[in-house]
Amino acid sequence: MLLLSRFLLGSEENPDAVRDNSQRESISTSDNHDNSSNSKRHSSASDDGWRASIARIPGVPYLRERALALLQLMKGTPRHPICPHRHGCLHYVVTGLLKMFGVGLLAQSTIKLMSSMSLLRRRPSQVLRSLVSMHNMGLGAFLGLYCALFRAVNCALRWLRGEDSAAHGFVGGLAAGAAMIFYKSITVSLYSCAKLMEILYFKGIESGHLPHIPWADVLIYAFSTAFVFHAAVFEPHALRSAYWKFLLRVTEGKFAGMNRRLLDGFGTKSSQLYPNYWPQYDTRFTQLSPNTDLSSLYR
Repeated sequence: MLLLSRFLLGSEENPDAVRDNSQRESISTSDNHDNSSNSKRHSSASDDGWRASIARIPGVPYLRERALALLQLMKGTPRHPICPHRHGCLHYVVTGLLKMFGVGLLAQSTIKLMSSMSLLRRRPSQVLRSLVSMHNMGLGAFLGLYCALFRAVNCALRWLRGEDSAAHGFVGGLAAGAAMIFYKSITVSLYSCAKLMEILYFKGIESGHLPHIPWADVLIYAFSTAFVFHAAVFEPHALRSAYWKFLLRVTEGKFAGMNRRLLDGFGTKSSQLYPNYWPQYDTRFTQLSPNTDLSSLYR
């Protein structure tokens, strides 16, 4: 889970990034002034249209006004002198929560819409209801809470210890990992764990505690691919269905054309996906048939 911190932190966790951003903003202001003025004229009409439509929804102007007032109030909350963010710590945590929740909700909704295009034409109301369901907010809740917990722990440790340290990120990442309760993804967990091991290995090389192995990335990739392909032969039912379909697509179905009933004797249940598949053998070379007692092959 520590790996996600780089994406969820934002530039404010890095003082150098804050200074660099301010310098880039001052340099690019004059360059972008002419372009922005032209784009603003073209987009102002469309922006006014959808904003007016949203403003006509009952309660929206009031909620927007109250939310902006609350965020403005949070800017004045206490901020530790060594905290790299510009406003109060509470504002820093809440804005991170809202921003990443919006990113996750948008990503999940986009995936949902892309996978439901046919249903959207037939029953659009059902798709729209699913977009606002609690299940669709899982990714947003995970990203938002992860960011909020990470930032909150970092700020709290700065207040408690009176200093900034890389160890704060380690503690914050561990605490933020609890956010996965809203998005229990084995893929995200395994990927984060693998990348963490990779980062720790390279850190060990830099510090001189671990040896540098030439072509280690190539060897690891080759071993990983061989491991997955071995599983695709002996235990295709153990693979993710999306990856199994990918293998069938790139091999034009040849991965499914194996007589895995011959491998069942090893106790791997290899033929679980295709229990009745039996290829047409050339009788000049073998007398095996679907009625053959295969247990005799393993004696």
